[in-house]
Amino acid sequence: MTERLTISVDPGLIRAVRAVDGRADACRWRRRDRPGVAGDVYLGRVTRVLPGFDAAFVDCGLERDGFLPGASRHRCREGQALTAQAVSDPAPGKGARLSASLRFAGRFAVYRPDRPGVSVSRRIADGALRERLAAVAAAALRSRPGGAVVRTAAAGAGADALAADIARLAAAADETARAAAGAAPPCRLRPGPGAVERLLRDFAAAGTEAVVLDDADAVRRARRYAERFAPDLAGRIERHTGPRPLFVAEGVAEDIDGLSESRTPLANGGALTVERTEGMWAIDVDSAGFSGLAAGNGALRLNLAAAVETARQLRLRDISGLVVVDFAGMAGRRDGAAVVGALRRAVARDHETVRVAPMSPFGAVELSRRRAGAGVADLLTEACASCGGGGRRKTAFAVACEIVRACLAEAAERPGRRLAVRAAPEALAALAGPLRAAVEAACAAVWRAEAGWARERFEVSAEGGR
Repeated sequence: MTERLTISVDPGLIRAVRAVDGRADACRWRRRDRPGVAGDVYLGRVTRVLPGFDAAFVDCGLERDGFLPGASRHRCREGQALTAQAVSDPAPGKGARLSASLRFAGRFAVYRPDRPGVSVSRRIADGALRERLAAVAAAALRSRPGGAVVRTAAAGAGADALAADIARLAAAADETARAAAGAAPPCRLRPGPGAVERLLRDFAAAGTEAVVLDDADAVRRARRYAERFAPDLAGRIERHTGPRPLFVAEGVAEDIDGLSESRTPLANGGALTVERTEGMWAIDVDSAGFSGLAAGNGALRLNLAAAVETARQLRLRDISGLVVVDFAGMAGRRDGAAVVGALRRAVARDHETVRVAPMSPFGAVELSRRRAGAGVADLLTEACASCGGGGRRKTAFAVACEIVRACLAEAAERPGRRLAVRAAPEALAALAGPLRAAVEAACAAVWRAEAGWARERFEVSAEGGR
């Protein structure tokens, strides 16, 4: 099995795609104009306590107050200064989710200053290896009050690398505590890693064949991070300079083109329909077109394939929160248990925590996936007002990013030519600031708003010299 990590940086988005055996397997995308706050540590002030929800709102100096669950454990009171960490980015209309129990994450371990003890990732199944890693972590913590979680990536690391990672994280925790002692709320005490650094930390494994980026500054940041924290990766970081876009050259463009669509075909003729509701995601296994359904175990074969693809779609779309999967009806409990088992095995390789419940009597399975930030669907689509919120459409920002990529590709292919860009007014309105500046730095452009065009429609053409 070969694994490659590709990171494309354009004026609007940083898009990362992990490919396994040449096929896109996981995505994580971030807007460049809205850097995430997950992992940042703040000195905040409690603005409101909600006893009925055992939660509090905390002013961390962000656009919205953060939400802190478990307020009673920390004896929160209004006006109190509190050190807290953002564990997820703000969602639309909501502030960041916070935790008063700090976690300092590295490539091989997570240091927890207020939770003594050592635990090892459940994904490391080898008992002897688990014991060895736990002993190394315990030795590294011998003179410190905190504890550590040994991450899955440590399975391929040496003892010195794991111990050094824990020492670095503990030093960062000490530095943060000193900063809190001399600060006034609300303020940020310690930023989390940048987008490129976080992607390397979370996505690049010991077996990653190559990390390919298409931006010079991102390459420098990646190499600087690798030289300090992941020296084994430093020699495998490459810059893409070919004429074709990075994802096209890597063979994953087709896999990610349909991420804004709700329907995903299965190789055996069935399909998944992936839809978002107000409070959860719904995935329906559609048997239409599946020629083997009439066979004795046809529904089981369809559902086993759907289970594997469901896990892949969670990673590709970076779905988080509650998900309900409605499988095709099967003959008995044994088949249902087999499908749930296949789903659990398929989500085991996810970089986020996924919990899978047993199948209900009606053939549905509930699962939850931890939320670390805005998923691909949050960046690309929004509820469609014209259909009452039941469907989704591309956001104006997503279309603007597509226009920028098309313009830059056209400018590279036909240097010195002036571009004519025709698009819906709302897409051109979203194409402002750094997005438009990036195009105009590469070529001269004439922008034409077409009032009758749908949001998703645009045309880019070369019309003459500069």
